Amino acid sequence: MLIVKNLTLKKNGTTILKNVSFSTKGRIFAIIGENGSGKTSLAYSIMGVDGYKVRGKIVFFNKEITNLSISNRAKLGITLAWQIPADFEGLSVKDYLVASCKCTGYSKDDLKIILENNLKKIGLDKEYLNKKIKELSGGERKRVELVSVAVMKPKVAILDEPDSGIDILSFKLIKNFIREMSKKSQVVLITHSEDLARLSSYAVLLRKGVVVDTGKTERIIKIYKRFENNG
Repeated sequence: MLIVKNLTLKKNGTTILKNVSFSTKGRIFAIIGENGSGKTSLAYSIMGVDGYKVRGKIVFFNKEITNLSISNRAKLGITLAWQIPADFEGLSVKDYLVASCKCTGYSKDDLKIILENNLKKIGLDKEYLNKKIKELSGGERKRVELVSVAVMKPKVAILDEPDSGIDILSFKLIKNFIREMSKKSQVVLITHSEDLARLSSYAVLLRKGVVVDTGKTERIIKIYKRFENNG
């Protein structure tokens, strides 16, 4: 679905990504790497975030999107869940999710049930619909954002560290929700968590902005652990 070829990113004279190449495989594909490896910069580059202009090529469903704007990439079906979710002043959870939802043709009551069911899957009760985004904790905002991505029904959902700020009890819910999301969207999972990475079948290992290897996730994790153990 998504092919990255020889992607290079420089910011302020520093090379962040160098000749990064891979293609996503399976319903869940992981981008694994330690903090500072360039994972988030890669996600922003794929999404077309301003300031992340790259050399190389990004292909999405056989269409080159390297020079497309973030809005045009979104229209094609790419969505990014940020590592640090935005805090929308004054906006309720319900309004935020309704704005995200591709749920045309549903009555207000049916739409409310859809949103409540998705919140329940990720461990938030229906009362959260009436809360303001600014009232939520970081972990709650993270979970609400995952719901917003799910109801968008993108072709590819890029999830940047979806477990950051999440307590241990919620971690299992997050994993189950990602599995559920992958039934309708391909998930590109950016993580340094071995446990979360194991949701995927295939992965790419990124280190200091360079691809170390790609392949079956378990093999990539073994290589990743060697780097961790050797510093």
